[in-house]
Amino acid sequence: AGVGAAAPEAAPQAEVPLENPIPTEVVEAAPPETTGPTADLTGRVVTEADAGIEGATVELHANQSIKSMMEFDIVALISRVLTESKPIRATTTEADGTFHFKAIPVGEYALLAKAKGRASQFSDAIELRPTTGTATSTITLGPGHRLFGRVIDSGGAPVKGAKVSALRDTNGMPTVFKSHQCYSDAAGAFSFDNLMSVAYQIMVTAPDHADTGGKFSPSPTALEFVLPVGVAVRGRIFDKATGTAIVDAEVHIMSNKGAMPGLKSGRSDAEGQYEVRNVNPTGDLIVIVRKAGYTVDRGEVGFGFAPGLEIDRGDGDTGDVVQDIAMLGSSAVEGVVTNAQTKLPLEGALVRAIHVGTMGMGEEGKRYEATTDAQGHYRIDMVPAGKIMVAARLAGFYMETTEQGVNVFFSGMKDAPEVLPGLPLVGQDLALRPGVSMAGRVVDGAGRPVANAEVAWTCEAELATVWGMDTGAKSYAKSDARGRFELQGLRPVEAVTIAARHSAYAGNGHKVVDLREGQRPSEELELVMTQGGAVQGRVVGPDMSPVPGLKLEYRSVHSDAIDPFLTGAFVMMGGRNPKKEATTNANGEFTLENVPTGTLELSIEHQGYSVPDDQSQIEVKEGETTRARITLRAIMSLAGRVLDSSDKPVMGVSIRATRIADDGSKVQLWGYSTQNGEFTINDVQEGLYAIHAFDMVPKEGAESDDWRNRREVAGPIVEGVRAGTQGLVLRFDRP
Repeated sequence: AGVGAAAPEAAPQAEVPLENPIPTEVVEAAPPETTGPTADLTGRVVTEADAGIEGATVELHANQSIKSMMEFDIVALISRVLTESKPIRATTTEADGTFHFKAIPVGEYALLAKAKGRASQFSDAIELRPTTGTATSTITLGPGHRLFGRVIDSGGAPVKGAKVSALRDTNGMPTVFKSHQCYSDAAGAFSFDNLMSVAYQIMVTAPDHADTGGKFSPSPTALEFVLPVGVAVRGRIFDKATGTAIVDAEVHIMSNKGAMPGLKSGRSDAEGQYEVRNVNPTGDLIVIVRKAGYTVDRGEVGFGFAPGLEIDRGDGDTGDVVQDIAMLGSSAVEGVVTNAQTKLPLEGALVRAIHVGTMGMGEEGKRYEATTDAQGHYRIDMVPAGKIMVAARLAGFYMETTEQGVNVFFSGMKDAPEVLPGLPLVGQDLALRPGVSMAGRVVDGAGRPVANAEVAWTCEAELATVWGMDTGAKSYAKSDARGRFELQGLRPVEAVTIAARHSAYAGNGHKVVDLREGQRPSEELELVMTQGGAVQGRVVGPDMSPVPGLKLEYRSVHSDAIDPFLTGAFVMMGGRNPKKEATTNANGEFTLENVPTGTLELSIEHQGYSVPDDQSQIEVKEGETTRARITLRAIMSLAGRVLDSSDKPVMGVSIRATRIADDGSKVQLWGYSTQNGEFTINDVQEGLYAIHAFDMVPKEGAESDDWRNRREVAGPIVEGVRAGTQGLVLRFDRP
């Protein structure tokens, strides 16, 4: 049986996992000692009908995965996926479902709520800042659903102690900080009983076995996961300049094909030798090496998100791999930071060196940065060789993208100076310009001052910078008792969004202002907070029966503004504006209170349904309740296998399904073939599709194997495939 194949219904169940590092019953721990700023966090755990759930467990977790994505640290990202998060604190809800956490150190967090018989639910990321005061969060727990099955080895024997990780699937990508884990028992059986009725990406790992996984939803049918026999990757890690062994370097290896990648790790010994076993035997391999002061020698660009290289494997090549790895040593970057107007040195500026290939991250997520002294001088040691971007920041100032030391993530990479091993990069002088100061008031709809509102700013240019991607670099102001605030260091550009938010008001009171010289507002800026409106609705399926337990998200649609409380990475991924969430009750009904006024766009989390285009937006007016009736449209899947001309399965082939929508636009969905050649494309709407199989292979004579030196190899296109088709066979021969 292959990955995800149906197993006998009588497969053993594992209601209690062998091991669960996260306790199922916890009490609130003593607050950690802190001398820094803190904030409080309060909220409710409720049912779909908004009834409080008494005795639910609420855990507070550090949300490091967002940090990993900001820093492009794929090693930390995958490691956190496969490692159970330990709660920092935990508490239980009161009779009305409320919970409270006091004096939490500022930072990024996520909550996990659990209750018997209900689907465990993570909150969205919660950012606590010195200006937060008290943050609030409501978590809705719907009914729990079961996903179960067993894990066996390639010989059919049960695998005991395999870790099964379930991550919510969002548009084909795992939601990395929303994962659940359990372990297989002596019969290889595993079971989740606390999942939502949505798609999950499943990852199965076990000692002495290679990893496997796939995309599945809770169902009454048992799954069967086959752990393949792994291979070993070995070789020597050495300093390219001297030939000497590099000792105790981290080595992480993953396959770049198939489902969510697993990670096998090791370290180099005293001779620089390494060996990593139980690597997935199919697909090309990504080898990531991390050692303080070194980077992999592979040209200008490291592999995407990490300092590593890619090993091409021929079709059918499943043997052990021998790969020696040359490393480039480190050097220093130093210079002076000055005021661009006065030419005087700036003390206390933070300067960061960002390696183009590794996006700034070293061993164990180390940053390369320093602070300027009284003469404006900085020196950053142990910076790996290669192209380097250098950026500085200081309160009240901004760094122009045209200044020496490129400050923009993507457009500046080709212009970045290069660090050579052992040769300091001297003279990387940076100039910061005094930014614009902007004062104003935060008021309610009647013109009365709103105290303790958070105020922030952003613009497209700021989001594109090193600091715009970094949550910790954002600065906020807070309105005083008269509603007054002042922001400093704003960029003098055409479209700057300034917004305020407060827990008692809906959405962000925002203004888009022109801060160019001669164009700045002549009157005091006034940010108006509104009470918002409400949305009440009912959701039914194609058969007109209610759809209970459905999670809905309504997001504000602003064409003129970007939410300044989001980081650049969130905006890059499409999250320009905040959202409101609700879950339907047993009758398919839902209610949203204190909703921002204006146009809201609806999205849902359900593998079997989608929202028709003509029902995806509603208008909300202040003080009014908007009624919504939503009739969902059924969506299906497309499934089949990729075989070569000899009827052998082909793994890692990209599958593209294309449909022409009613408005003439092109809709494309994606999938990938697994080790058995199987593929499934979910969330397919009614209609006819053209199915196209293709792969990316190295160009002939290419000197390096990054994405720029690859070409597409296309298989035949199958036209007129109806949504819901199963058992489709695509022919594809790799060159």
